[in-house]
Amino acid sequence: MDLHKACVSLRAQQHSQQLNVTQLWSGPDEECSVSVFSQGSTGSSSSSLDIQQQRFVPVVAYQTLLTSSAELVRRSFAASGLGAIIVTDIPSYCVHRNSLLPLAHQLHKQPLLVKQSAEDCKSFYQLGWHHFSALNQTAGGQNTATSDHNSSSTVDVGMESLYNNPFHEQPAAGIAGSGGAESAAAALLDVPFFARANCWPEEARVPGLRDHFLGASAAMQDAGMAIAKLLDQLRPADHAGQAGTSQLSGLVADQLGHSCVHKGRLINYLPVDQPDESREQLCWRSWHTDFGGLTAISAPMYFDDASGGRIPCPDSGAGLYVKHADGTEVHAPIPDNGVLFLAGDALQDATGGAVRATPHLVRAVAGPAACTTHRAVFVLFLQPNVNTPMTSVGSPDFGSFASKKYENMKGVAMKNRTF
Repeated sequence: MDLHKACVSLRAQQHSQQLNVTQLWSGPDEECSVSVFSQGSTGSSSSSLDIQQQRFVPVVAYQTLLTSSAELVRRSFAASGLGAIIVTDIPSYCVHRNSLLPLAHQLHKQPLLVKQSAEDCKSFYQLGWHHFSALNQTAGGQNTATSDHNSSSTVDVGMESLYNNPFHEQPAAGIAGSGGAESAAAALLDVPFFARANCWPEEARVPGLRDHFLGASAAMQDAGMAIAKLLDQLRPADHAGQAGTSQLSGLVADQLGHSCVHKGRLINYLPVDQPDESREQLCWRSWHTDFGGLTAISAPMYFDDASGGRIPCPDSGAGLYVKHADGTEVHAPIPDNGVLFLAGDALQDATGGAVRATPHLVRAVAGPAACTTHRAVFVLFLQPNVNTPMTSVGSPDFGSFASKKYENMKGVAMKNRTF
C-alpha cells in the first residue's frame, strides 16, 4: 500500500471507529512499509477501538504515559486483547540504542576466543556471551518456547546474545538480602542464572558496549515502571469484565521496582542458512511467552554480513509478531524512537489474570537477502525477585518458577556451543 492510499484508509478508519491516531511513520529500520499506531485516550474506552477488535499495537509518547490513567494499559494488556504497547520518546533511549545495536554486530565479528572469554557456563550461559543454534530450540535463552502457542512447526535460526544484569554487577548479595554471605552462597547454587556476576567482553574490543547497555536499560526501565504503576490500578477481575473487589495496590510496581534480578539481552540474529524454508516455518525465534514481568524490546537494526554496514530491512514480512487473545497474529514493527512492552508469565500471575502473558515470535528475513542479513535488538526483562510468591504456575515463588524454565538448559548448554 502506498502512502497516499494508507492515509485515505487511515482517515476512513478514524472516522468510522473514532480512533485518535498519533503516528504514521516509516524509516530505515522499518519492518513494514506503512504502519499505523493508535494512542487511546486516557478516559473512557468508548472513544477508542474496543480491545477485542484491536489489531495493531497502541503507541503512546513517554510524557503522555506519565499522566495517563489505567484505561491505557487496560486496553493494551487486558487478557482479552493484544498484550502490547509501544512507548516513544523515552529520554536518552535513542542515544543509547543507536550506539548499542551496531555493537552487537561488532561483537559478532570478534575472534571466537574473545567472545568465549565472556562466557559463563555456570549460569547455563544466561550471563555473558552465548551462541544459540537450532540444535535445541527449547534452550534458547531468557524466554522459553511453549507448545501452547505453537500454531505450526517452525525452525529457529541461530542467534548470539550478551546477557547481563544492568543494575547489579554482582546480584547474589541483593538476592541474599539480610541473609548475608551464607544466603548469597546459596543463591549462587540455587539460581546461578540470576545470582552470578556479570560477564563483559573486553572493553578495548567493543568500546562503549557496557556503557550503552546500561544506559539503554535505565531508559527502558523508566518507561516500564510507569507502565507498572498503571497496571497496579487494574483490578484482578478486569479481565472478566466484572467489577473487581480491590486494586492491586502497588503490587506490580513494588515487585519490579525492588527486584535485583532484571536482565538485559543484546541479541544478534544470524543470517539464515536454510533459505528454502517457508515464511511460516522460518523464525529467528518461534512462538513463546516470556516468564518474567514486563519485557521491553527496542526497535531493531539490520546489518549486512560481509560489509557490516547498516541496511534497511530487506523483507517487509520479517520481524516481531504478537498473538491476540483470539489467536490472530499481528505484525508489530517498532519505530526507531520506540520501545515495545510485552507481558510475561509472572505479570499474569501477579495480576490474577487481569493481564495475559503475550505470545510472540520473530520471523526471519526470507528471500535472496536471508543468507546475508543480521538483525540486532536489545531486550530488557523486568522481573520480580526470586522470593516473590506465585500462585498460579505450580511453583511457590519466582525463583522456583524460573528454575523450572531453565532446567532443560542444564543438560544441553554445551550442545548449543556450536560455532
